[in-house]
Amino acid sequence: IAFIYRLGAWWYRQRKHSTLFNLSLSRVVLVAHIHWAISSILKIIAASIAIESATPRLTLLSIATSFFLGIYAVIQGKEQVNQDLNKNTSKSYDWWVYVGLVEIFATLVYSRLIISKLSLFDPWRVIFTCAIALAIYQIPWQNLGWRVTPWQRAALITPALMALVTAEDISYFSMIVTALFYLRIAYAQKNIRWSYISLGFINWAIIRLAWQYNPDLIWVGGMISLSILYVAQFDPYYQTHPRQRHYLRLVGSSILCLFALFEQPGIVPGVISFSLIFLGLGLRIRAYLFVGTITLILTAIYQLVILVLTYSFLKWIVGLLAGICSIAIAAGFEKQRTKTLNRLKNYNSKLQNWQ
Repeated sequence: IAFIYRLGAWWYRQRKHSTLFNLSLSRVVLVAHIHWAISSILKIIAASIAIESATPRLTLLSIATSFFLGIYAVIQGKEQVNQDLNKNTSKSYDWWVYVGLVEIFATLVYSRLIISKLSLFDPWRVIFTCAIALAIYQIPWQNLGWRVTPWQRAALITPALMALVTAEDISYFSMIVTALFYLRIAYAQKNIRWSYISLGFINWAIIRLAWQYNPDLIWVGGMISLSILYVAQFDPYYQTHPRQRHYLRLVGSSILCLFALFEQPGIVPGVISFSLIFLGLGLRIRAYLFVGTITLILTAIYQLVILVLTYSFLKWIVGLLAGICSIAIAAGFEKQRTKTLNRLKNYNSKLQNWQ
């Protein structure tokens, strides 16, 4: 009935008529909208009954009705844009497209719930969602009469929403495909921040895989640390604010080192600290050099403490060697004090030019 009213109003409008059955065409359109709203409410009630029923009836008719309700709303969004061309009021009708897409998406979920054979596609639903969302994103909707904004927004949110809904049994391949989808969006929009969603899915996949075979918190710390360092390296804001980027790099690299010191003290913190030192020296980045050096010192102190506690006689040897080294360093510094201070100032001035 809603479609009949709507088509009748369109037909009369095309023939320059302003009334239908002594009603203005705007009133006829309003009546069509009322029928659509009532039908949508009744469809929600009917769908809930069908899902709870063991043997739902009129399945194909129910699904077709649901699809047509969504299509009605989508078409209404197009017609309103055409009527309000070049006016800001056309933006207020985007909600028709949103509602229509929500009804279509809900119909797909509803179809899966009442048709058990569709479970065959469950492992591929995230991949299908990404493919459909990418197609929706790239279609030139403005050439077809719609505003492109609601379509693109729906395409951007749907893959992540589907991945979160199916989080319990989502496959690694689906995570990778979703990450690639948002990388494609980042490239299309020339906005690196969309890749942060991809980074989140990649971290999710790596942490879940690592947790199955080696459930250590250092993996979590590593992913958090690398993610922060990625943001510090590529985010446009931090590229123009070097001081904030320096602090963020300190935080990111410190998280990994702290996890290594507390979770796996020994060789792992030493390897990480040396890696950060060489990375800082090679890339001229102060944060990596500072954190790597401090981590190396803490690792050495920890190993010395363990060694002394294990072999009590060694504490005298360690103390004696530490005293001799301190005296030698102090004597050498005092002998070449001026030259050493000049070198330190030179190194400090060079260090200020690093990132």
